[in-house]
Amino acid sequence: MKPGVNVACDRLTRTSRSNGTHHMVKGDVMTFFRMSIFCAFVSITLTSATHGASPAAHEATELVGVWEMQSGKDLKSGQAFSSKEALWWFQFTRSHWMAMHMARERKAPMPREAFEKLSSDEKMKANHTRVWDEKGQQVFAARGGTYSVEGDKLHQIATIALYSEIVGIDRVLRILRLDKDTLVVRTEFADQPDTQQEWTFRRIE
Repeated sequence: MKPGVNVACDRLTRTSRSNGTHHMVKGDVMTFFRMSIFCAFVSITLTSATHGASPAAHEATELVGVWEMQSGKDLKSGQAFSSKEALWWFQFTRSHWMAMHMARERKAPMPREAFEKLSSDEKMKANHTRVWDEKGQQVFAARGGTYSVEGDKLHQIATIALYSEIVGIDRVLRILRLDKDTLVVRTEFADQPDTQQEWTFRRIE
């Protein structure tokens, strides 16, 4: 309870104890009861607010399934993105996770027969376009590993990744919302502290 409210309510209690309600006139009795109700209301409200501010605790079992990204936002630049630009799946078992991400505009792979006829340098370029486009933008990503949930934090440690430098690193996603159909997380990557994004997923299985 706030100090000011606490003092007022404490003063009210001391006054009622010292004077006794049987010595109060009608107006004083009504004032006492109104103040009592006010103090009780404030106490309950502040207690609820305090509990509401605590981070929600979640269990790994709540995540088990397949989630598809619906939208995302870079909290620093304000840039938004959605499932219209890319398809992103997050899959969780009881202890492992996997993420796959593909741009909608990713080109169809070259037929195997045509690929086999390419020179070594041409094959290298063709393989490069499977992951990056002509502008150097990544169009495909995949990674997976183990995870754990501690309170409202989802800890992910990659054991397989396109970018091998993230293998073994504990990356944290803070869970902002998790229910039967919706998962909202915010990045808190120790290895990329400048990355501040928020992602919203919908359960598809």
